[in-house]
Amino acid sequence: MLQARVFAYSDAQRYRLGKNYAQLPVNRSLNPMANNCRNGYMCLNNQNGAPNYFPNSFHGATTSYRFKESIYSV
Repeated sequence: MLQARVFAYSDAQRYRLGKNYAQLPVNRSLNPMANNCRNGYMCLNNQNGAPNYFPNSFHGATTSYRFKESIYSV
């Protein structure tokens, strides 16, 4: 029964607002996504001609120097 509710809620959103309901300002996430998917979930634009394969050689994972090394050995 609960599985049906989960499906029914998302299906009602798609029917009422359209297939890109997740990009509406009230429905989208407040923090930036960093999942390396092609322009995020349910995108509307043309993806700027970038390659669509994963992993790709454009803007791959980089080292972040904002975090310190752990003082404990792993």
